[in-house]
Amino acid sequence: MQQHIQDVVQPVFSRRATSALELLKQIAGVATPHHLNKLVNRFQSKIWGLSRDEQGLLRERLAHILSSMILQTEAPTLRLEAAGWLRLLVQAAYLSQPGFVFTTLVTAATHHPAIEMAERRAYLNMIVDCFWPFHQPYAAYSWEQLPPNATFLPLSALFALQDDAVEDALMTVFLQLPVINEPDLVEKILPTVLRWAASADADRRLRILPLLERMSDPAALAALQCLGNDQEQVVRINAQRTLELTRGA
Repeated sequence: MQQHIQDVVQPVFSRRATSALELLKQIAGVATPHHLNKLVNRFQSKIWGLSRDEQGLLRERLAHILSSMILQTEAPTLRLEAAGWLRLLVQAAYLSQPGFVFTTLVTAATHHPAIEMAERRAYLNMIVDCFWPFHQPYAAYSWEQLPPNATFLPLSALFALQDDAVEDALMTVFLQLPVINEPDLVEKILPTVLRWAASADADRRLRILPLLERMSDPAALAALQCLGNDQEQVVRINAQRTLELTRGA
């Protein structure tokens, strides 16, 4: 990783940026969350005042270092600290291409060996947080910059954990996706979506309405129509409105 940072010392950077590059080398070799937090804060202060292009390039380098740290380090606390900083870079719209951040967090949540449930939930919540700058009224990213739905498909395997908090976070992630019509993804999440649509919890039935609309599946449409006659007024009214939008589309 340190060799990678050395390779980016190019003429495109001004002399003032050299110290920031040195900090990136140090960040790549940190061993504790406290040290990482301290160095990244110093890095942020160091690049203040550089040109916009230089800041962008340096932050991209930082983001890739953090991504590698999340996927390679053995210390859970260091992984989480790195993930928190990576999330901040997306939320502040500091990255020109935020897609790889979603890929990193999905991979961390699904493939890291011996991960504790609390850490897994933290990554899922960070994924949700990374959608914020895609939303109006002050969207910093366009939906075209979101990675394809296939990026989020591995998350569906986490439903098998049967953890309520994980399931809730998963559904919140999938609710962020503008369209869900790929057969593989629909097949994986449809059973849970239909279970929420039939839940005794009115809040779950209400929350699932937008996902039922986006799934383009007969069973999802049937569940949406059923909710149009729900005993809870707020669910019933919102389901009817959603059905009207579906028919109008």
